[in-house]
Amino acid sequence: MDPLTSLSLVANIAAFVDFGFKIVAAARQVKSSATGTTTTNANAEVLTINLRAIAAKIKDSRFTGDSASNDPRLSSLVAECERLSEELLRLLSSLKAKKPGSRRHVLSIAFRNMMKRSERDELEARLDRCRNQLQLEIAQRTSEKSLQRLESIAATGECQTNELNAIKHSLHDLHQLHSPTATKLDTASFQGLTALLKLCGQAFESVALSKLLASIGFEKMTDRLENIAEAHATTFNWLLDASEAVDPKASLGNLESAEAQEWLRFTQVQDLYRKTSRETLTSWLAKGNGIFHIFGKPGSGKSTLLKHLLRHPIAQSLLEDWAGKKMLVKCSFFFWKGGSDGQKTFSGLYRSLLCSVLKQCPELAPIILPAPWQASLQGANVEMTDSQARAAFLDIIGQDEVFTHRKFVLFIDGLDEFEGDDVALVRTLLGWTQLRPESIKICVSSRELPLFQERFSSYPKLRLHEVTSLDIMGFVKSTLEENEDLSSAIDHSLTLRLGQKIIQKAEGVFLWVSLVLRVVERGLLHEDDPRDLEAKIDGLPSELEELFGVIFKAIETESHPIDRRRAMITLSLCMTRTKCYLADLLLYQLSFLDDYESDCDFLFKIPGPEVVAEDEERLRRCRKQVNGRCRGLVSVTSPSPSEPEDVIPKRRAELVTITHRSLLEFFARPEVSAVVEFQTRGFNTTQFSCRSFVAQQITELDPESLSENDIYRDVLTLLKIAWGAGRIDTSTVTQVLLDLERIPFLSSSLNNSRGDQSHEMDYIWPFLWREGSMSHFQATDMENRTVAQMIIFLAMKYGLPELLAPSEALKGGLIAQAAQNIGPQQLFMRIFDTMVGMRRNSWDEKDLTIYDRLLKCLAMCLHDGASPNKAVNWKHSNFAEDTNYATLWEILIWTSLCGCNRLNIYELGRQKLITCLLPIWVFFLAYGADTEFRLKVETRHSVEVYQDLISVVGLFGKDEEERFTPIFIPPSQNAAVDLAARQKGVLSLSDLVCLLFPNDFEKLLPLIDQDANTTEHRTNRSLEVLRSFGLDLDHWSPPLPAHNSPLFPEIEGCSVNKTILLRGVYSINDPERGVVVYSKEGIASLDPSNPIHANASLID
Repeated sequence: MDPLTSLSLVANIAAFVDFGFKIVAAARQVKSSATGTTTTNANAEVLTINLRAIAAKIKDSRFTGDSASNDPRLSSLVAECERLSEELLRLLSSLKAKKPGSRRHVLSIAFRNMMKRSERDELEARLDRCRNQLQLEIAQRTSEKSLQRLESIAATGECQTNELNAIKHSLHDLHQLHSPTATKLDTASFQGLTALLKLCGQAFESVALSKLLASIGFEKMTDRLENIAEAHATTFNWLLDASEAVDPKASLGNLESAEAQEWLRFTQVQDLYRKTSRETLTSWLAKGNGIFHIFGKPGSGKSTLLKHLLRHPIAQSLLEDWAGKKMLVKCSFFFWKGGSDGQKTFSGLYRSLLCSVLKQCPELAPIILPAPWQASLQGANVEMTDSQARAAFLDIIGQDEVFTHRKFVLFIDGLDEFEGDDVALVRTLLGWTQLRPESIKICVSSRELPLFQERFSSYPKLRLHEVTSLDIMGFVKSTLEENEDLSSAIDHSLTLRLGQKIIQKAEGVFLWVSLVLRVVERGLLHEDDPRDLEAKIDGLPSELEELFGVIFKAIETESHPIDRRRAMITLSLCMTRTKCYLADLLLYQLSFLDDYESDCDFLFKIPGPEVVAEDEERLRRCRKQVNGRCRGLVSVTSPSPSEPEDVIPKRRAELVTITHRSLLEFFARPEVSAVVEFQTRGFNTTQFSCRSFVAQQITELDPESLSENDIYRDVLTLLKIAWGAGRIDTSTVTQVLLDLERIPFLSSSLNNSRGDQSHEMDYIWPFLWREGSMSHFQATDMENRTVAQMIIFLAMKYGLPELLAPSEALKGGLIAQAAQNIGPQQLFMRIFDTMVGMRRNSWDEKDLTIYDRLLKCLAMCLHDGASPNKAVNWKHSNFAEDTNYATLWEILIWTSLCGCNRLNIYELGRQKLITCLLPIWVFFLAYGADTEFRLKVETRHSVEVYQDLISVVGLFGKDEEERFTPIFIPPSQNAAVDLAARQKGVLSLSDLVCLLFPNDFEKLLPLIDQDANTTEHRTNRSLEVLRSFGLDLDHWSPPLPAHNSPLFPEIEGCSVNKTILLRGVYSINDPERGVVVYSKEGIASLDPSNPIHANASLID
């Protein structure tokens, strides 16, 4: 039995022992009852019910997990509690009065009670023994694994589903023993249980916070910060600590030389700038307010400096001085123009800052986000809209109480990379500091753009490229003198001369220095004359763009064709991943490039796992090749772990990335991209990406140590390259699947090591299936996914007809077998979810290809037995138990009515988009969707105060079940409402189809008519309709996606299975109707004395 389940069992036993003593005490008191036995009867009945409930929990625990039998002492205690429960129940039975009003019967009970004194004494003694044994169990669990695991969960917020349930049960049972005066447990046991109760509460709230933060954050939210290189050695330390200032004499060697004297004169001037800059920055950190503006040229190290300030202990100490006795809340955001939408927009800024604040101040979560917080406590995977995240953050900075004990400092990098209205961005940041001048200050960085220069002109600032000469010299010195290959070719004098030359040309731009040093290193390796090296430096352009061109030209004209081609391939691979927002290229995977270029079938000749020495040699060789071939345009970096305690596996510890984001613009030039394309002709990016990934798995020394998250990320990146960035065709897909068959652990289960909030394999990853996926509605009848199943689920986003009708090459493979094991119904669900979410303003060729493949998969699943009428066993966020929520057919109807982009958050679709709903309707109707459906439109409905809204109720099946609680719309012009008014408030399925698809209604009508005489007749009719739409697999020519809008685009609110879906309206909990909505204007008219209105609240 796992430690947390055993903790829950101990809590149940504690409740049982405590309750047992109370039963014996109640039995003793029966004889003192002088007035009838009605109350005694009632108490006995209640005691019996409660005792049976507790005993049932203990009994059930014997069949949970590994059972208590693995712990003989605990097993013995459980067995004794079970025996005691039967005897206590018999004792309770004897207390019941058969004739409650009879005085004679009261005397009879008193007599029996007296005769059972010895029995009570024996029960009391046995309960006391249980209590003593229980004390030992509590002591064990407060000192062993349970405590350690609870502390770990409380610290990380991550746990397994079974652990979360155990904590829930423990909390419930321990709360029953909350009073030290009422409990019958001894003091030590009660104190131990109290400590466990507190820690269970912390662990439970930590998991809830983790779920809430997951709903606020976004993919790649911290990638930009983590990928910024750490400051070199002591670079920038001088800005915080005068004792760290570089001594210019330290690296001079001969102080009398002309070069040394010139350098000393130059550094004297630099020292004055640096001292002023240090005083300005440290003063602002320790006692300043408002804005601090760091600006400079591209590549001058602005992002590196902000990261340095975020993590340096002296900066932390100075900021704590500023905060005084208040809590210091430190947040950051790094804009990146080349990143995802979240990395360059307001929405990402608000989400990131909100996450950071709540992570440091979790006590604010229930205050700022009460509804999502409560949902998270109930185990829900809440989603949050951009507007909600923005409102929540603004609510935080708008509340005086928040700043009673807190001060905020924000570090925001790359204002020039913000995608939006720069004026609005500056106005927003200034507004925050002006709203809380003593409690919020912001350090920002940007390029030297006029807007930022002007608006921040009155604030302290640092022009970075003017004060980094000594840092550049230190960087030059360490780079050249620490390179083992150059140790014999370099001396102090040459380092100084070259360093001074580089500083003059660099104008404070570290990136320029880094690139030029590659030229110098190459020259030193070739034993160039020092004068020639200086001439090369003089000949390089000072502007970065021009320098990129010079370096790229050198690669293009590289004399050795192999080095030239492989350099271009490396550049192409890195640029593809950066432009498509994919995970960075692993150095280990790139190390197979030489193998692949020599023999593209190298994968089939790999003998197996490599030894550690081979691994290290492979990485060393590839690292050297990248640095030599690419001449600094790409570099090998080491990512920072997300958490300090995280350990990054060696094979994942080095990434190959473009050196600076400004290279994106350079490689976007037509003349540059044309050269790369020509030099890499014949190279198959998809095949190499796939085979290098598989080769990494084949050579893995310890497959069991692989992280599920890492495998998931690698597979998703591979699929995006193979089927998202490239051409999707059957031959490509088949080849990728055949290559993936080589993974040696395809059948291994993926144990959910980080908790179900981020690793369910169904709808729990909204970005995996579609934006706004129904991630709260998880179908989880398949657990412990294998690697093969994960590949299928991820690939299904692009359609997988190749697996549903596998070729001879794929038949019998583990992936094809996994698809067969999953079954057509499960695959059908995933295809449906993806297609319902395919809403575009326009569809390009790739979208249409994916649409065609998904439609084929839908047809094949239905042909193989999937049913639109099968009830889906949904686990919904607001319900602890599984719920037969609805069929996909019912969800399709309701989605078509409401136009919901997201079925699980307060956001409803209001604009006309190009969708693919029509062919889904055709398929569902052709394959027997239940056409028994009516829509009831009521202008007058049962709850009197809601009369200003029209209710719309869906009645499904012959029993007319209300699968969804009503939607409400304001009284306005609406075709569906008008038609219903002429038909006594009722619309049939035919009416809906006519309104939704007027141009195709006549073709669909035969499928709605269920009066066909025979099954054969219905089948033939369905086949005819499918062919008329081009959806017959033998005559495939599907209709193009078309403009479609919901029947009720003016919807005010709706709820799905008691789950509120609103947008800026009031809600009232009505036990009779689920959750209903009301307009803002009408809320004032509600009767506050009516209990039904007690929970009226605004959902925004």
